[in-house]
Parts: sequence; structure tokens; C-alpha cells
Amino acid sequence: MTKYISWKKNNNLPIKNKSYFVHIILSLVILTGIISLLYIDRQVKKDYTPVTIEKAEQVLAHKFNPKETEIELIKTEKGYKIKTPSDIIREVAAKEKFSNPDYLIRLAYYESTLNSNAISKINKDGSTDYGIFQWNSKNPPIPITRECALDIRCATKMTIKAINLGMAHHWTADKLAR
Repeated sequence: MTKYISWKKNNNLPIKNKSYFVHIILSLVILTGIISLLYIDRQVKKDYTPVTIEKAEQVLAHKFNPKETEIELIKTEKGYKIKTPSDIIREVAAKEKFSNPDYLIRLAYYESTLNSNAISKINKDGSTDYGIFQWNSKNPPIPITRECALDIRCATKMTIKAINLGMAHHWTADKLAR
């Protein structure tokens, strides 16, 4: 039998049992809490909130994408600050006066999931792609060494240089990142 719970006068909704209704409400509350925590966690990473070394180690072990290989701990007066590959890309973009660091971060994400040590399998033409921006060994948009391609700061500078020369189309993820 279906039970009816009255919400307003003359407005009955069929609910099979009260536990189903309670389950939905609790699910919504939990979902709201998770979204709030994700937002707060994102703001903490963005603001470089100082943390102790123990907290930094916990964060490094559990909260970051394990493919983000170049995570830096910077000692401050209040503790440690954490820099991710995204933070490093933003820093280099600011130094190079590049106006769209978010594009660079998206490009690096689509190319290597922000893995600065990414090395692709051998391509059909016998080439290999290296680093966070997946620089091609045989046909790079501008000359670059393997060591530079595997270093976030150097690869970001060279990527900015190539983009400023109008060579962004060399990256397969260019259209996705825009």
C-alpha cells in the first residue's frame, strides 16, 4: 500500500515509506557538504595557505593528483606552502607576461594530465613526446632539448614562446584547451 504524506492542504505526494524520503534528504545534505569541502580545498590550494611539514606530507600523500610530479614545498615563517604544476605554470606565465595562464594549464592537463615526467609511447612516425606539454622529439614547433621539455619552468617558457610565434596548432589539445 502506498502511504501519503500531506505537505500542504489538498497537496498529497505519494511516498512509499518515510525512510526513502529521509534517505533523499540526507543524500542532498551530504552532497552539499562535499561540494563545500571541494570549494574550500580549492581555495586553500589557490591561496598557498601555510601548513606544517606534517600537514604538507599528508596533503602530498592524499590530496593531490599523483601524476602531478613536481610539487614544491616552500618554507615560510608560518610553515610550508605547497606549489603544484599549475601554480608553477601560473608563476612562469606571469614572469613571461603571458595573458592566458589558464589556457596553458588546460593545454598541459590535456597533453599530460599535468605530469612533468610524461613520456609517450613511440608515435607512428617514430617520434616520442616529452614532458608536461608533450613536446615532440622529431617535429617540435621550435627547437627544444629533452631536458627542457621535462622541466616545467623551461617547458612553459618554450611553450609560451611557440604560442607567441603562432604555433599553438602543433599541440593536438590546442582546440580543447581554448
